[in-house]
Amino acid sequence: MRRKDIFKQLLPTGAGSGKAMLFASLCLGGFLFAVLQGCQKDFTDLVKPPVTDTNPTKANGPNIIIIIADDMGYEIPGYTGGDSYNTQNLNYMSKTGTQFRQTYSHPDGYPSRLAMYTGKYNFRNYTFWGQLPAGDKTIGNMLHDAGYNTCFVGKWQCNGGDSGIKAAGFDKYRVFLPFAYSNQRIGRYKSPVLYEKGDFLPPAETKDKFSEDMFVDYLSNFIDSSKATGKPFFAIYSQCLITVPWVPTPDDPDYPSWDPTYDNENSNQKYFPGMVKYMDLMVGRVYNKINSAGLKNNTIIMFTSDNATNKQIRSIYKGDTIQGGKNLTTMKG
Repeated sequence: MRRKDIFKQLLPTGAGSGKAMLFASLCLGGFLFAVLQGCQKDFTDLVKPPVTDTNPTKANGPNIIIIIADDMGYEIPGYTGGDSYNTQNLNYMSKTGTQFRQTYSHPDGYPSRLAMYTGKYNFRNYTFWGQLPAGDKTIGNMLHDAGYNTCFVGKWQCNGGDSGIKAAGFDKYRVFLPFAYSNQRIGRYKSPVLYEKGDFLPPAETKDKFSEDMFVDYLSNFIDSSKATGKPFFAIYSQCLITVPWVPTPDDPDYPSWDPTYDNENSNQKYFPGMVKYMDLMVGRVYNKINSAGLKNNTIIMFTSDNATNKQIRSIYKGDTIQGGKNLTTMKG
């Protein structure tokens, strides 16, 4: 069965019709599914046309990548009606993939992540912040047990560090916040504090680098190594972007002189649009990596967000000003 026919079966009757609903804790209408296929326009530094597939569909399942943005509400991307930001890669995915518009997240990040990873509503397994209950199987466990190579990059925010990540089914990882209770609120973006192979990376290895670039670099290497094994892979890329602190990205002229020691003190909303654009750029890099690796016909990319936008942010959505609604459960028509 062709993958686009599988997606048709997943869609509820009448999906895509009617007016989309804004929900304060809506994760971009749930998942945005993208099937890698022909592209009508070539964007510089954005999604490129696919290359010839050198890795045809295997009987043991497709490769799967889930990308999770942090604090990104429904009003942000252009494909939903957002008018304030540059999200050309997400717009492209929405045209070539499938958008699920009637699914909802929890009002805050970790509860949403727990539900997403385990497939359970919070009342079934939430104990306290950052706790991934021992014995609860995650989607990583399920696919690992099914023979997939597995990887987690980005914001972990769960307990356990190395043992916790591996217990959740992930063999490879490079993460921010490896211990949920470490109160690590520094090193999120420039010169990041990242954890890999059971230890924090040396400061000399991360100095002046940007966390999202380092996550995507690691994920790209994982894709190459997985392809060499002949096994399918599953990866979660949990972005730090676009949550606070709001700081310059490598594309911002302020980046070279920015001192990350004072990220929280100098956080400024003027950097938010650039962070949205860089988040979208990272999505494009992942998309392009799959294309260039010849995996376009055997990879599913899913994009979502953990919850709504920070309440300090106001954006234009279909001509109206929308205030971010993180931590709220307000629904607007």
